[in-house]
Amino acid sequence: GRMITYFSALGLGFMFIEVAMMQKFVLFLGHPSYSISVVLAGLLLFSGIGSFIAGKLPFSPRGTIMISTIGVALVTILYAFMLPLLFDALIAAPHTLRIILALALIAPIGALMGMPFPTGLAHVNKAAGSFVPWAFGVNGVAGVVSSVLSIILAMIGGFNFVFFLAAAIYVIGGYVMYSLSIKEPSDA
Repeated sequence: GRMITYFSALGLGFMFIEVAMMQKFVLFLGHPSYSISVVLAGLLLFSGIGSFIAGKLPFSPRGTIMISTIGVALVTILYAFMLPLLFDALIAAPHTLRIILALALIAPIGALMGMPFPTGLAHVNKAAGSFVPWAFGVNGVAGVVSSVLSIILAMIGGFNFVFFLAAAIYVIGGYVMYSLSIKEPSDA
């Protein structure tokens, strides 16, 4: 149950943040097609970099999971308050510069969002390798459901509400995996 909760939380949280960021960047970048392209490309690129970096950090898998999920939550909350102020200050910048600035803003959260999934897979694979395909499936289903759910929740409470909910989901997911003690299989 904890592994299902963890990988579901990552799917939900990732898509909640992605959809909310696409909406928040629309006015700054000038058109929905720019927002979707830049946010999607940026999140995929930087989460891939985060996945690569996660295996090289000097922390245990549990430590990497906890640091990255808390980091995602903190940056998400910071962005909920900071992005409107930055966008107001920089809206008159040339379009190319706004795209570069948008990618620079996406980089930290994208890198952090890329760390928990591969780290969790490696952690789970040590003791329950048969769950790894289920982790992909659970995460994928949660991602599909959350893409629609995020819009419904935004219509009810706004995109900042979706941001705050994503932050809470990441923290809960990180805590659930952190509290799961996985024993290494014996070499005997």
